Order: sequence, then structure tokens, then C-alpha cells
Amino acid sequence: MNSLVTIKSIPNGIKVLLDPDCDFSLIIEELGKKFRDSKNFFKGGRLCVTFSGRVLSEVEENTLVGTMETNGEFTVLYLVSESGNEEDRITKALAGSRLKDDDINGFGAVYRGSVFKGEHLQFSTGVLILGDVEPGALIKASGNVIILGGLYGSVNIECESGTPGFVFALELSPERIRICDARYYSPDKPRWSIKPKYQGKIAYLSEGKVIAKEATAQNLKEMLKG
Repeated sequence: MNSLVTIKSIPNGIKVLLDPDCDFSLIIEELGKKFRDSKNFFKGGRLCVTFSGRVLSEVEENTLVGTMETNGEFTVLYLVSESGNEEDRITKALAGSRLKDDDINGFGAVYRGSVFKGEHLQFSTGVLILGDVEPGALIKASGNVIILGGLYGSVNIECESGTPGFVFALELSPERIRICDARYYSPDKPRWSIKPKYQGKIAYLSEGKVIAKEATAQNLKEMLKG
């Protein structure tokens, strides 16, 4: 008998493959068992999760997430489902920060995919990046830079007018962050690694210096509202 649930590692977390035809209650039962058996690996972590294989309702997605978190004792940091349109996926990708639709403003642009070594991307607004920024890559923007992946390269935020932007990444290990004229360098050598546990961080301008600290739902929400 084929497995009803298969768990695979992907660059930004895990992918959960679901049988498309069986009763949903059987999916829940097997999913709970798999994460109970793997609890020592996942416990205390923050995972990025993608569901694949069957179309899910919002209620079913929430049930799956609850089953995973309860049995694996970890937090689903963000969720991207294969069901729904691209706008829905982006909204769901921010669910780990518990943001509402009306909180998601100021992005200006969405870049789907990782930014590779040697690539220099420039945006006249803020930008939401659905991927990693690799070592040797550079992002220039005139607003908030939100990276649903790791920042291992560099980000420059221009401050021509208005409130200075901020940088958020699921893993913050940059070569450099510049906000206005202030610069931030990671205390550790920038590292580019694939791992299932993340602690999102936010970098922002405070009293002429760029400060980096762990991101919470509340401080990220406040930053987005400006």
C-alpha cells in the first residue's frame, strides 16, 4: 500500500505530498503519526510548509497545520499551498506573521524565485522576494524588503523621502545591509545553508544605526503600518 502522506525536504522547509483520492480523515491520521514519530527532529523548530497533491479548502489547510504543529511540536512559519491563485499564495505565505490582508502594503513589487550570485536587482518601490538572496547578490529598493527565504547577500534601501524602510528575512546572515547612510554587517560570516528551522529577523534604522533583532508578529505588523 502506498503512503498517503510523504514528507520531503525543500530549500525553504518541507513539502508534504498528499494522496489525492483517499478520505481526508485518513490523511490526518497518517500525518499525525508521521510527525509524532519525527518529533525529536522537528521539535521547537519553525518550518516553511508546502502542501501538494490535492486541492485543499482553508479549513482543511488549517486542520493539517494544527495536526503537524501539535504532533511535531513545532511552528509552521509560513504556508504556501498549491491550491488557489498566486495572490492567495503570497497572502498565505505571510500567515506565520499573523498579518491580515489590509496589513500587506508597501511591497510595490513581488519577485518570485531566488536572487543568485552576481545578480543586481533594483526596485523603485518596496519588494517581496519569494526565495533566497544568495551571497554576491544585491537588492536595491526604495521601500521595505521582505524576503521569504534567507538573506545572505546585500540589500540597499534608499531613503529619498518618507519613513525609512526595513529588511525582514527568515534567515538574516547578510554580507551587508544599508538603510539610508547607515550600514549593518552580520557579526558572523555570511552563511548559505538549507535547513528546516528558521527564526525570522528584522533590520531597521534607529537613531542613525541599523539594528537587527528577532521579528515578532507585533513588530513586523507595526513596521508595515509605518
